[in-house]
Amino acid sequence: LDPPYPRRSDPRESSRTLLCLAGAYAHENAEVEEARYWAAGATALRLEHEERIYEVFSPINHPLGLPSHQDAVDVPKHFDAWEAIDKTWLDSCYALCVLTLEGWRDSTGVSAEIEYVDGTIPIFALDPTTLNTYRDPRNAPTVAPGDVPTVLGDDESEER
Repeated sequence: LDPPYPRRSDPRESSRTLLCLAGAYAHENAEVEEARYWAAGATALRLEHEERIYEVFSPINHPLGLPSHQDAVDVPKHFDAWEAIDKTWLDSCYALCVLTLEGWRDSTGVSAEIEYVDGTIPIFALDPTTLNTYRDPRNAPTVAPGDVPTVLGDDESEER
């Protein structure tokens, strides 16, 4: 199927830049997976709304956020199930930002994403607590998902 919109092969065609926000997700502990899911989502929202120059594709949040009730469908969690979709999105991204949540260095998906784009687009490590980026991921701090801010700045948040 042809998409109903032109594919943006050049990020300069938009005033906002498409980033892929990679991060570790799968874990034997469901609570760790849930914390990683919420931390990635909060970081994606902060990049889009506070920085106002990015559109963010988050492989953790976008596919898993589609079903209205995750328990009603069997959503695969392993990278192999999402690899083709992930690569399609990566082909449209201007940069890969690796979310430095605990486990990112051992993540099969993060490693595959880095390998896929290496040499074709910039790769940065991203500290989700400060939104600081690191060109050399070895210098990036590893962050616990619970340390990631989950609300937007005062001008963007709403009382619930």
